[in-house]
Amino acid sequence: MNLESRYINQYVGFSNSYRCLGNLTEARKIQEIQIALIENNSTKNLAINQKEIYFFINSDKFLDTCNEKEYYFYHNILDTYDMQKCYYYYNIALTYYLLGNETKTLEYLKKADDLHLGSNSKSNVIKILNYDIEALQKSQPKFMSKTNEFGTLYHFHDYNVECSTSQMWASN
Repeated sequence: MNLESRYINQYVGFSNSYRCLGNLTEARKIQEIQIALIENNSTKNLAINQKEIYFFINSDKFLDTCNEKEYYFYHNILDTYDMQKCYYYYNIALTYYLLGNETKTLEYLKKADDLHLGSNSKSNVIKILNYDIEALQKSQPKFMSKTNEFGTLYHFHDYNVECSTSQMWASN
């Protein structure tokens, strides 16, 4: 893996990919690097890390026009650094939960909650996490029970999820 070591947002795609492959240990390692970067003021203040992140979500609803599928895409924007940070904390909390480490799960959930996001911002963050959970459930059905348990225990299922896959792009 060859990553630009100071670009924080690239790590989430890699870690989620490893998690969807069932490699939780590698996903956690990458997430730990990302967490260290977001908690480092000199890294977070770089221009490359101040961009909005757009998540485009394929709804699996499509129009069949001329025998071609045109997918509707929804998007959520993480447009503040605290929203991004909250998402990264929730993301690693999920991985730790799947690894059976409740102490670390609770530590990162607390860090996310300590950001005190408003309800709309928190809702956008959790919707993206729910998309990630759904993608993980589709790629690794063995995690279905644990991811559902995580969502129920920590109230992530309280947010509507209609979509099934996500991709992330940082704005230019």
